[in-house]
Amino acid sequence: GCGEAARLAHRDATKHRQHLGMLMHVFLEQLEAGGIQFSVLGHPTLRLPGHLSLQLHGVSADDVLTRLLPSLSASTGAACQSGELRASHALRALGLSEVQAGQVIRISFGRSSLLHEANEAAALLADAIRSATAVEAYTAA
Repeated sequence: GCGEAARLAHRDATKHRQHLGMLMHVFLEQLEAGGIQFSVLGHPTLRLPGHLSLQLHGVSADDVLTRLLPSLSASTGAACQSGELRASHALRALGLSEVQAGQVIRISFGRSSLLHEANEAAALLADAIRSATAVEAYTAA
């Protein structure tokens, strides 16, 4: 059974990688079209398919995550240090400060994710970012 599963995964890997790439591309285009300021962390093409780490400029990832739940599951920081309160060694190795690392959110798509779900996720994330940004601007004033 394990051998057959590996054979099927290998056979379909290119198709799944292309599907995940398309979902990520659409997701990022939607964020850009919504005027969201972000940077994609990591290599542009040599990355785990379906995985995005985004630095959200000027807004706390925790504040955004609070606004997303329970509509959309996402995580803050780097996967290698989930649950840690300080910036992960992976984010520090990318040159991010503690503040910048606190702006990082992780989004993942799976091979069963659909195009409309990527669009909906981008809209939910954009709304949460705008909401968190508005509150931060208000409290800073």
